[in-house]
Amino acid sequence: MPLLDVESGGGSRPRRRAAVLVLLPLLALVALACQTELQRTFRQGVDAQQGGRLEEAIAKYNEALAKDPGLAEAFVNRGSAYANLGNNEQAIADYTEAIRIKPKDGLAYNNRGYTYLKLGGYDLALSDFDEAIRHKNDFPYAYANRGLAYSLMGRETEAQADFDRAAKMGVSRTRMQEALQELRDGE
Repeated sequence: MPLLDVESGGGSRPRRRAAVLVLLPLLALVALACQTELQRTFRQGVDAQQGGRLEEAIAKYNEALAKDPGLAEAFVNRGSAYANLGNNEQAIADYTEAIRIKPKDGLAYNNRGYTYLKLGGYDLALSDFDEAIRHKNDFPYAYANRGLAYSLMGRETEAQADFDRAAKMGVSRTRMQEALQELRDGE
């Protein structure tokens, strides 16, 4: 007889309540264990990525996404790993999926924009940087990257305004100039 099946009569209600009270904590523990494993796998991906082990990071993000295909952060991080490996098309696909899942994710827009920028897609990049700023107005790297796009497009007044804003928010002017040179050199 299943646990929640009860006989008719006065004693059925307490038995049903007890069964439900036992099942709910068990379900909560199972959910917590799954979440903890997901978090652990995701963290392993982050650690591998920070250690420069990009293929390992991608494998860990794949594991995390197999457990939770709606984990936008894993798509963003995996996209960054792909971009660092030079697989820009896969990076763009991952950033796009992160944006589909979490449409107000300024980081995903910023990263996709920078990837477009590296590929010479200045208008697409500019649009993504605008979206990143719209969703996260205090995001200094979106201003710096938009400044890079403006500069590469020959729009120096707008570029300088964004560089100034990014610098006021803590981005190194030297680093912005280095990034601009790298983009011009095609690195």
